[in-house]
Amino acid sequence: MAEGAIDNLWIKLQAHAGETFHTITGLPFAYRIENECLVPIRNGVPIRQSLTRQNFERALGLLPFNSPGEINNIIRGPAYVYALLHDPRIMA
Repeated sequence: MAEGAIDNLWIKLQAHAGETFHTITGLPFAYRIENECLVPIRNGVPIRQSLTRQNFERALGLLPFNSPGEINNIIRGPAYVYALLHDPRIMA
């Protein structure tokens, strides 16, 4: 992983908070950033699990992966992490 990659990722995640993204199965979600956590939001309701910055740092180290199932036992919230790490707004 390139030095500063998590910092750059976190800046992009902050910039796109509140926008609509889609899981690999097409389910829409948004998120908000609270401190060092990303809180997914489905149908206007925050999901109970917060995804830490460290969770995303770990996921960056696992790239490339082709589906959320590949990181299911390693990363918390794999469907959301996968969707964000494969979205051009975040990874461009």
